[in-house]
Amino acid sequence: MMKFILLLAVLIFALQANAAMTYKDASAENGKKAMAVLVYARWAQNYDYALEIFRNAQGRLGKSYNYVELDIASDDAKEYSEKYSIRSKLPYIALFRSNGEFQRYLDRNCTSDLNCAVSKMKSFLRK
Repeated sequence: MMKFILLLAVLIFALQANAAMTYKDASAENGKKAMAVLVYARWAQNYDYALEIFRNAQGRLGKSYNYVELDIASDDAKEYSEKYSIRSKLPYIALFRSNGEFQRYLDRNCTSDLNCAVSKMKSFLRK
């Protein structure tokens, strides 16, 4: 029983280590690490699939980015929209280098394709 509890604790910790952050928290750490923001709306076509792709990309890329899942109806989106405009073709991924400086959008076609998203996110880190 003790081994099971220990294993469960390790799994929970591992899942939380890669969990998405709030925009505010990720932005505060953006000087140290790149940030990937999935911007979506629950009414947008295939938003749930884009979330799945984003989480899979996160699993493949590990701790290369601070990851943010930003529902435009959330309180967190207000702070984001004060600095950046929210594009109409949702969902998409916005990539930031340091200090909140926007660098690149991955359109909804790429956001819905795991290989495209991972490839573009990897190449973004190399530049």
